[in-house]
Order: sequence, then C-alpha cells, then structure tokens
Amino acid sequence: MSNKKERRPIISPQLWHNKRFAAAISLILAVVVWVMFAVVGGEDQERIITGVPVIFTLENLPATPTAQHLQAFWQTAEDNPHQLTIDVTVRAARNEVINADDIEAIVFLGGVFQSGPASLEIRVATANERVRIVSFTPEHTPWLYFDLPSTEFFNLTLDISGGVVEEGYFAAEPFLLQPTVQVSGPQGMVQRIDAVYARFEHDLNLIETTRFDDAYLVAYDQNGMRLGYLTFNGGQPEISAVLPVWPIAQMDVGVMFAGIPSAAQPSFRITPNRVNAAAANMSDENGTFIIGQIHAHELSPANNRFRFAAAEIPEVHFFTQVDYFDVEVDLQGYDMTTFMLPAAQIRLPDGSPFTAAFGSAAGITIVGPEAILSEMTAQDITAMALLNDELAPGTHRLPLHISTRQGDTWAFGEHFVTAQLIAVNS
Repeated sequence: MSNKKERRPIISPQLWHNKRFAAAISLILAVVVWVMFAVVGGEDQERIITGVPVIFTLENLPATPTAQHLQAFWQTAEDNPHQLTIDVTVRAARNEVINADDIEAIVFLGGVFQSGPASLEIRVATANERVRIVSFTPEHTPWLYFDLPSTEFFNLTLDISGGVVEEGYFAAEPFLLQPTVQVSGPQGMVQRIDAVYARFEHDLNLIETTRFDDAYLVAYDQNGMRLGYLTFNGGQPEISAVLPVWPIAQMDVGVMFAGIPSAAQPSFRITPNRVNAAAANMSDENGTFIIGQIHAHELSPANNRFRFAAAEIPEVHFFTQVDYFDVEVDLQGYDMTTFMLPAAQIRLPDGSPFTAAFGSAAGITIVGPEAILSEMTAQDITAMALLNDELAPGTHRLPLHISTRQGDTWAFGEHFVTAQLIAVNS
C-alpha cells in the first residue's frame, strides 16, 4: 500500500461539466486575448492626418553676413502658412486620438546661402512612440524667394473688362480712387517692376456710373513677365475704381457766372445751343450741361463775347461735331465807369499780422446799369487788399477785392494798390 498522497486538481472535474462555469471562464479568456492584441500587440492602423502646419524658421541660416539678413517670401499669400497631409501608422488602441498636434513639420534652411528662389526639404517627426510616419505630401515647400526686403510705391494702370454698356449710354474714361499702391517683397523682384495693373472684371449691363471694388493687382517687368513673391498695401490692397456711365441725349448748353450779383444775372446766347452728347455735369432733368464759367472781372459791355473749346470740356462727350461754343452775354442797358479809389477806403483783412499805409488806387472800373452808374461816386466803393503767407514787412503791390454799395454792379478787370506793410508787433 503506497503512502504517497494523491494530489487533487485545482478545479474539480465536475465543474467543467457545469455550463455556467465554463461560460464564465470563456468570457475571461476572451477579454484577456482582446487586451493583449488591442493594447499591447494590436495590428498597425493606417491613418491620414491633414492640416499639419509647416514651421518656417530662419534660425538655421548659415552664419554668413548675406544669409543672416535674408528673409523668406512666399509666391502667394495663400502659400503661407503651408500645410501637409501625412500618412501614418498607429500601434495603439482603436480609440486613441491622433491629430495634427502630434506631428511637427519644419523646413530645413541649411542650403540657403544667397538671394534667389529655393524649394526646400520639409522634415516631419513625432514624439509619439506609437506613431510611425509613412509618407507626407508635399515633401518640399513651394518655391520660396530669399532676399533682402524692399518696399516702394508705384502708379497703378487701370484695366476694366467684361460687361456691356446699354444702348443709349456712354462709358467715359474710368479712374482709380487710389492711383498708387505700396509694393513689398524681395529686393530683386521689386527692382524689376515696370508696371502694376489694377484689374476688374464684371458681367454687368451698365446704365449708370458704377464703382468697382477689390481690384486684382499684378506686377510685370519690362518684358511683360508677371512677377511673384509680392504683396500690395501690406496684403490688403482695397483698390477701387469708378466707371462713369452717362445717358446720351439732345442737351441744352449753359454757362455759369462767377462774382456777378444775383440781381444782375444777364441773359446770354450760345452757338450751338443744343447738341447730341453725354455729360457728367447735367444741371437739371432737362439735360442742360454747363460748358464753363464767366467771371465778373472778365465781363463788361466792351468784353461780352467768349469762346469755349469743346476739347477742353472733358466731362462731356459730344456726338455732334463741334469745336467751339461761342457765348454772347446781353449787357444792353449796362455801362462802365472808372474811379480813383482813395487810400482811406482800402483796408486789410481782419486778423492781419500787419498794418498798412496805402496809396490811392487808380483805374477802378465798375460795370452796372446806366442809371445806377450815373449816380455812383468813389465813396460807394470799398476795397480789401489781399495778402499771402509769404509777405514780409515792406512795400508791396497788392491785389484788391472790390465791393460796391449797389448790389447789381461789379468790378471789371484786375486792380492793385501799393502798400507799405508794417508788422503789428514791431
């Protein structure tokens, strides 16, 4: 008889025949296997990470005097910031989040020694040990231009295209609200600029003057080659233009008087007095446009005929052939008389820095109705001596502004007086 004690099994054989016990053991083993594969040794998962920003640093430039002062310029503003799409594999739990923040992309600038274009290598890395970089695009930067920075101002050339002007309307010469632009970029590019264009495209049917905003700006060299790596007005150009559009019509012709008292506005006759034209300065709904001004000092019974050249009226486009407009002002019943104006009736403007000793002013010619002039004397006339900022104490010949007590008279010609100016504080 053996004294060796028989070892009992840890789990009774009878338990294996218990269905509930067997199911519990199976569940525990399944969980262990899942943990081993998913957490410890799961299969690599491929993922695509987008929007990874590229860091451009100039700290790696060679320590040469030229390279240390270079700056990087992008072909277009949209190239900066530059972003990558990266293909990675992740050995991790399926619920582990990997995003652009887990990856670093930098530009290697070690090959930049002088000004000029360069497409540089991008280096990608991650501190996450579970992530392996498979590939990324693009592998190089856009073409950058390394140079010293430069900024200059240029006149803009306007280019508006597209759309139509409706029948019965005329499009005059368009103009820019801001005729110049500040251009910044690589020194070599800025120095090559020959012209900068402000371009607008539209598909409108125009029947009125129209403003266009947000010009597309582009610079060219003298060979017509477009230049890149440039920014305009700091990247926010906001350049606008106006295209004048005027209706074409049979229009009456008018003239304006300057310095003539309202009580004495004379009648006039213009030849031709009606033309087929388009104009910006129509004065009323009937289509009258003004060809010019007649100043009081130009108008007298002896000088009442004037001629205005059509070519000198840029705000009107004529469809009727016309070279000149002849104006005759009706001054019937008017006369002109010349007076000697005493010094006592001449003064300086209020607040003048001078006092003055005036001489008398001869040849003061007054135009007005005959009945009024026949009773006018020099005592009805006053004058103000006109000053400018460049005058110093001393003797000067000063222009005069003439006034009369009678409201329907005016001074003809230019008038002057000799004055001794003395500084008020002297």
